[in-house]
Amino acid sequence: MNDILISIPKPQPVEVENAVLAAMMTTPATVDPCAEILKPSDFAHIQCGVLFSVIVARHQSSLPVDPVSITAHLFQTGTIDSVGGAGTIAELDAFIASTR
Repeated sequence: MNDILISIPKPQPVEVENAVLAAMMTTPATVDPCAEILKPSDFAHIQCGVLFSVIVARHQSSLPVDPVSITAHLFQTGTIDSVGGAGTIAELDAFIASTR
């Protein structure tokens, strides 16, 4: 029984996942190190995993990963709802502003 409990990952608060995503959007130099140790399925919140994938893919294509560029990309590709809507990016942008 203890073996089963040990193998179950602990849920991550969305705030922790948002902090990772915010760091990636404000400091593109953090994208590659994050991508080396994380994968979309590591995120407990599916929307965060999707956003992570978008940030990594854009960064690997040498495209901007700031909140405005990410939002525009998601609208252009019709995938904004896959990350919870524009409000999700706005919340991350507000989180970024509050840490400066």
